[in-house]
Amino acid sequence: MNYRKFWKEQKPLFLSLHGIAFIVIFGIFLIGQKPIVCQYKNQWYFPAFQTDSHSGSTLKADLNTLAQSDFKLLSYEFVIWPLFYRDATRLQAQDAWLRPGSRGSDHSFYVWGTYDLGRDLFAACISGLKRSLWLSVCTMLLAGFTGMILGSIVVFQAQRIPSISRISIVLIILSLMEFIFLIFLAVEWRSINTLFIFLFFLWLMTTVASLLFMSQKPKLLFSADRICLAYVEIMKSIPALLFLLILIQIFLHPNMGVLSVVLAFLYTPIVVKYSRAITYKIISEPFLDALEVSGAKPMRIYFRHILPKVGLDLIPVFVFGLANIILLESTLSFLGLGLPLEAISLGNIMHISSSNPSAWWAVSFPGLLVFWVVYTLNRFGEWLSGRKDNYVMLEGTSTSNN
Repeated sequence: MNYRKFWKEQKPLFLSLHGIAFIVIFGIFLIGQKPIVCQYKNQWYFPAFQTDSHSGSTLKADLNTLAQSDFKLLSYEFVIWPLFYRDATRLQAQDAWLRPGSRGSDHSFYVWGTYDLGRDLFAACISGLKRSLWLSVCTMLLAGFTGMILGSIVVFQAQRIPSISRISIVLIILSLMEFIFLIFLAVEWRSINTLFIFLFFLWLMTTVASLLFMSQKPKLLFSADRICLAYVEIMKSIPALLFLLILIQIFLHPNMGVLSVVLAFLYTPIVVKYSRAITYKIISEPFLDALEVSGAKPMRIYFRHILPKVGLDLIPVFVFGLANIILLESTLSFLGLGLPLEAISLGNIMHISSSNPSAWWAVSFPGLLVFWVVYTLNRFGEWLSGRKDNYVMLEGTSTSNN
């Protein structure tokens, strides 16, 4: 993507995307109640990047004894504060449900007003937006990687390696059994712990080993694409929201990690579908036959020439996925089925605010933020898709002219 061309063609979209990126990456510099960096009694600290001050440090001792855990009450030799001195978790019950532009009992000015228990709505919205964006990014990384590999490798195997080794077939079956076992463990434990992560990497190693041993002898006819297609069709036949509601009832009030895995499990078949379609277009290209004739190994062709092309073509799908996941998380949290209520998210803010219908600002501002992010990501995905289509048309025209 040409950065300057993007700026010239889509200035509002360019600025909007950079605003979202700034909130995600530099949100800690935007809002908070801890110094970004400070020098206190000739020692340097970075409180904003730590959950707690240095254990046993002078800053921590004086913060507890002299400042009642308020960083503002200490005197620093040097200090840099966030742009807005606000705390999304601070409770001021006497300032609950203040309108935008109001002042609280301690003369604090609330730009967007407050909501339940006097929490600052502006600070909560920025914090909730960061959490929603990070959740969507983690979900799409998991769903994108899994779906891209699964959708492309089954097509490559069916078209280029119709006969695979017996050990590879055994490892594929073992990988499927491990995957089902992981699902049952997740349902039983309802959380992700160290053992689950270890078993997940064991499943990943088994899957990779099944790919590496495909060319070994003796071989048998086998088509993993049929199994993959059946999986996609089964997942498509289940309504997404119903499927999510069932999973969320199993994982009651999941944390970010569990919710990310649940949403990724739901979105992976969509990535698989597009990955299969893209791979079918690439697999028939003549340069792959030339590589095979020249003696290149199948896995080398797949990892060096097919997978990178599939990944590039899937970028618009990933961008659309980010927007869809933010909408899903907001919907679930609004219904009270997403993240725990103590975890600040845009959906949770709107869910809490539904108890006071007259507080229009507590629903409008989080809703507008969701609309802004989803609309921006969808517009970016459309722009990327349009550029890809134009590139394919120009490439086809030049090829026919030659």
